[in-house]
Amino acid sequence: MINVAQTWMTPVIRQTLRWCIQPALRSGVPLGFQRFWLQLACRSNFPPSGIRFQRERIADVPVEIAVPEDPLPGAVLYLHGGAYVTCSARTHRGVTGRLARKTGRRVIAVDYRLAPEHPYPAALQDLMNVWQGLLNRGERPEEMVFVGDSAGGGLALGATQWLRDRDSALPAGLVLFSPWTDLSLDHLNHQARDVLVTESWIRDSARSYLSGVPASTGYASPVYGDFDNLPPLLIQVSRDELLLDDARRVAEAARAAGVEVDLQEFDGLWHVFQLNAGLVAEAEQALSAAAQTIEQWLKAGKEADDG
Repeated sequence: MINVAQTWMTPVIRQTLRWCIQPALRSGVPLGFQRFWLQLACRSNFPPSGIRFQRERIADVPVEIAVPEDPLPGAVLYLHGGAYVTCSARTHRGVTGRLARKTGRRVIAVDYRLAPEHPYPAALQDLMNVWQGLLNRGERPEEMVFVGDSAGGGLALGATQWLRDRDSALPAGLVLFSPWTDLSLDHLNHQARDVLVTESWIRDSARSYLSGVPASTGYASPVYGDFDNLPPLLIQVSRDELLLDDARRVAEAARAAGVEVDLQEFDGLWHVFQLNAGLVAEAEQALSAAAQTIEQWLKAGKEADDG
């Protein structure tokens, strides 16, 4: 029954995004309304049953943890998207809950501070504080991975470069869903049939987040950063996205640096389609593939540590 539902839900969601969500994500629409509208819209991305959500603070940063029944050792550190100006851990419960179920591990979603109230590098600082706080609690870096979508994908990659540059412990791998990695917006896919993201919205959001910092700053636009000695990457993106080239350029730069990369491209979908897992078959399959990759990384990290 779910496969039948997924068949007809895909075009329904596409049209809903085009007519109900995308019009709000344009220059001139008040940010307060955008935040309210996205919070309301994301309620349809409901989490699976059997997952418990708990709020706490790690290193004084608020987080929401999706906890499966009898969780396995290790954790997924999740960075939500929203162009650095919208969304939260709560809006992404659908995807964090499904990742918790599929991996059998806690998924820790960081409620990093948003721009324009808190511009760069506030979000990066919050993630680094949570990471160090987890290490101080005894969590093992080889048993944790970063997962991020859109702006959260860029944040995850930039943070890993920041850690590497300071000889700090790195996560076992990075999963990036439709990552936004170039805030200069010099390489947009203008042939895209993107039903969600608009150029005017991400340009406004980039200005709010950067607040005068050059767009090519490495940790803010990690596609311009150094990719040497990074952990393996899994990147998932739709070919219909305005930000398609952000994913492709990251994959190309990482491979040139000798980093293990798996770039998975999908047709006929939209920006961060993984949020619609449970309703869209391709989204469910993509999340399952990500969970399998995470399991491989954590298993390899544990074996290396035990050895």
